Amino acid sequence: MSSGAGRMDRRAREGREIEVGGVVARWLGLLVRIRALIFVIPLAWLSACTAGESPFRQVQFCLNASDQIDELTVLADSIAESNDMKFVDRSAEATAEHRYAERNNANGPTNEPVIVISAFRRDGLFFGLSNIYGSPVQMYVSFFRGSADDDEANQFSDIVIAKLEQRWKTVPVPLSKGAELLGSCLGST
Repeated sequence: MSSGAGRMDRRAREGREIEVGGVVARWLGLLVRIRALIFVIPLAWLSACTAGESPFRQVQFCLNASDQIDELTVLADSIAESNDMKFVDRSAEATAEHRYAERNNANGPTNEPVIVISAFRRDGLFFGLSNIYGSPVQMYVSFFRGSADDDEANQFSDIVIAKLEQRWKTVPVPLSKGAELLGSCLGST
């Protein structure tokens, strides 16, 4: 092979790598923008829910300040423990993923810390909790039934929401749509 052909091969490879990198950056940018869905769906998968299961109940609420995140994490862990559930906190990993995506996409606002918490039982009864992109102190909670019966799943979600409401005011989220930014959360830090 001539040196000219070698340079051409190298340039072609580099061009493909640049093109692939651009595609990755665009995808990461898209993922950052729809983060609430990105985290709830994988959490549902972890819970061993029936394939394609939708949440049966959703609520959202605002923390008064970001320093309440630890309090919320402890509460979620306590709920999981008292209900024989596995507690998972992916917040550190999600924040690192978010930082990586932000480095590759200058179009989106910063939203840190990223909160991704879940708890699930072997039968698939599950709740996932995340903050909403655009407001690091606005939380979104989804409940999934798995194979638990309706009464048990509803009773569980009532208990979790009652515990949250001891500290924060929850707002129901219609199942036909996702959470929206609450004006009361926008100014909180």
